[in-house]
Amino acid sequence: AARLCDNTQVMSLLFGRRGVGVVRLATRTTTTVPLAAVQGSDAHGLFPGASQTAAAHTGITICSSYRHTNTSAGLHPSSNPSGLFRAGPRLEAYPRSNHPMNTSRRVVRSASTSGTERLTEFDHEAFSSAFLQEIHNVENATDPAQSSAILRRLVKSGLLKYTDMRDAPEKFFLGHRLLSTVGLGGFGIRFTVQYNLFAGSILGLAGPEQSRMLGPLQEEGLLGCFLLTEMQAGVLSGLIVETTATWNSATKTFDLHTPSDKAAKNWISQGFTAERGVVIADLIVNGKSHGPHPFFMELRDPSTLDLLTGIRIDDMGTKTVANDLDNARVWFDHVQLPKSALLNKFCEISDDDTYTQVGDQAMRIEVIGQRLLTGRLVIAQAAVVAARVLHMKTEEYARQKVCNGLDGEVSLASMPQLRAVFAESYAELDEMIRFSAAVERRLSQCLSDGSIPDNDLIDAISVCKIRCIDAASQRVYALRQEVGSYALMGGTGFELNDMFLCTKFAEGNRNVETSSATHFGGRTAYFDPALLPLAPSRVLIRPVPRSLNPLNYEGDTRILQQKLTRDRLKALKDGGLAATLLVALNPLSSDGAEARAALLLARKLAPAGRDRTKMAAKMDEHWRDIYALADMIADRHVREQKGIDFPEPIVERIKAFSPKFDFNWKDTTMNRSLKDVPK
Repeated sequence: AARLCDNTQVMSLLFGRRGVGVVRLATRTTTTVPLAAVQGSDAHGLFPGASQTAAAHTGITICSSYRHTNTSAGLHPSSNPSGLFRAGPRLEAYPRSNHPMNTSRRVVRSASTSGTERLTEFDHEAFSSAFLQEIHNVENATDPAQSSAILRRLVKSGLLKYTDMRDAPEKFFLGHRLLSTVGLGGFGIRFTVQYNLFAGSILGLAGPEQSRMLGPLQEEGLLGCFLLTEMQAGVLSGLIVETTATWNSATKTFDLHTPSDKAAKNWISQGFTAERGVVIADLIVNGKSHGPHPFFMELRDPSTLDLLTGIRIDDMGTKTVANDLDNARVWFDHVQLPKSALLNKFCEISDDDTYTQVGDQAMRIEVIGQRLLTGRLVIAQAAVVAARVLHMKTEEYARQKVCNGLDGEVSLASMPQLRAVFAESYAELDEMIRFSAAVERRLSQCLSDGSIPDNDLIDAISVCKIRCIDAASQRVYALRQEVGSYALMGGTGFELNDMFLCTKFAEGNRNVETSSATHFGGRTAYFDPALLPLAPSRVLIRPVPRSLNPLNYEGDTRILQQKLTRDRLKALKDGGLAATLLVALNPLSSDGAEARAALLLARKLAPAGRDRTKMAAKMDEHWRDIYALADMIADRHVREQKGIDFPEPIVERIKAFSPKFDFNWKDTTMNRSLKDVPK
C-alpha cells in the first residue's frame, strides 16, 4: 500500500472513488488519495475489501481524524447524535505501535525551510493529564502568592521545558490551550510571561553560552518577567524606550537607569514576584544610542527575596479581574549590570569597548518583538478556546434547565433564539479555531528553524488576534444576552468575562514589531507609503489622528487594523497603479473589492499631499474607510488560509474560581519559609 500510494489511479481502483482524503504513511510522505466511505463501526471499514489485506501486509492501520464537538443534535451545525466524528474524515496511517486506538501518541508534522519535514512526537493525552495535574488547584490560587507558587511547581516539574518553544512548539501552544479550558484567568498570563516572554526571550536572543542558563533557571523554579512597556509609551511598547543602559568602559559594566517617571516600566506582569527579568533598554556605547536591546538581570536576592540595590518595584493595585496576577511598576536608579547581562546572540561589546554586530542579523525591535508574535497567537487561541468551552458548559446547563412554554415544559436549550446563538457561535468560533491552528503550524516552523516570520505570516498572526478575540468577545456577549441570570452566577465561567477585554490589550502592537510606527510631535505616527500615485517617490511619516490613536478603547486591535491598511497601501505603491486597477476591475477576482477600497482610500487622502496637519485631518475624516479596508484584508487572510484542527480535542474543564482574596499576599510572598525559596 505504501508503494501504491504514489499512484493515485491504482489507489482509485483499490479503494473506490467516493471522496478524497489524505493518507499519512510510515515513510513520512503525504499523498492525496481517493477516500472510501466510512462503513459501520469497524475502523478498517475505511478500507473495504482489499484495503484490509494491504494494511495487514504493510503494518499500516487506518483511522478517522476527530475533534470535539457538542453532541446535542441540532445545536451545532457539525454535531451528530452518535458523537464526535465530523463529516468528511481524513485518513491517517500510522505504524501499528503508534495507532491512536492503541495509544494517544500523535505525530505533528510541518515542513522546514530546507524542504524536509520536521516531526515532533509526544503523547498528547499523557502530557495533558500531567499538565492539568500540576495546575490542579489553580482556581483557588486567587492571589499572587498562591498563583506564583503553582507556577514554580509547574516550572520545576520540567513537564514543559523552556526549550520546547524551539524543540517542540506544538507542546508549547498546547499548554496555553489547556489552561483556557479550565478558565481564562490571570494564571494564563503568568504562564505565558514565564515561558514565552521571559524564557522565550533568552532562548531567542541569548548567545550559546548564555542559553545554558535556562536549565538551572528551570530546575530552581526561579520566576522571571519581561520589562518592556514604559509608563508614557502605552501600547507603543518598544517604539518608545527611554530606559537607558550606558556602557562604562572603565568598570566594564552597564549603568541601567530610569531617567524619569514616564520611563518607568509599567504593567509588568509577574513583576512583583519575579526574582529575574529580561529588561529592554536603550543601549548607549561611547555616547551613541544603538536603540532597544535586551538585558538579563537579577531583581531580587533569591535567598532573602530583598530587592537588589537601585531597584524599586510597586504593585499596581487591585483590578476588576485576574487579581491572582501581580502587575508592577519598576524603576532603576543606576543599577550596575555586568557585561554578560547583554543578551548577545546578535550583538556584543568587544574588548575595545565598541559595539559589534554578531552574524548577519542586526539587533532591532523586530528581533526583540518575536516573542510578542508568539504571545499574540497564544492569546488569540486562549480567547477563542475559552469562549468555546464557555458555550459548551452553558449549553449543558441550558439542556437541563426546564422552562414553561405554551405547549408545556421545554428545555431552555430548545428556545429558538438560544439555538440560533449556539449555532452561530460554534460556526464562527470553530472557523477561528481552525484558522489559528493553521497559523500556528506556520509559526511553529519559524520557531524550530530560528527564522523570523515573513510579512505575510506576521499579518496572519495580526489577523488571528483581531478576529479570534473579536469572535470570542462578541459570541460570549451574545450568549450572555440570551441565557439569563445564569450568566451572573459564580462558577459558570462568566465571572471571568473581563478577561476577554484584557486579551484585546495584551502583547504589544503589530506596528512595533515591524518598525512601522514612530512618534512625532507628541502624537502617534506611522509610515504613510506614498499613498497616491501622484507622489510615489518616497515614504512619509504621518501622525495618526485622534480617532485612530492606539490609546483608544480597543487599543491593540485598532493598532493592528491600522497596520494592515498601511501595508495594503504600501502594496498599492510597490505593485503600481496599473496592477491594482487590473485587480479592481476584474469581476472574477476575489480581491477586487479590496483593491477598489484601497484605491478609493488613497484618492480620499490625496488632497493632503505631504502636509502632516492636513493628513491628520483627512485620516480623522475617513477613519471608517481605514478600518473597513483592514476588515477586507482580514477577510482575505481567513478566506485563503486553509484551516486545520488542533491535534487534541477541545474539552470543557471550567472550574469555579474562588472569590476569596488575601489582601496581605505581599507579606505571604516575602515571608516564604527558607525551604520554599529557590537556592
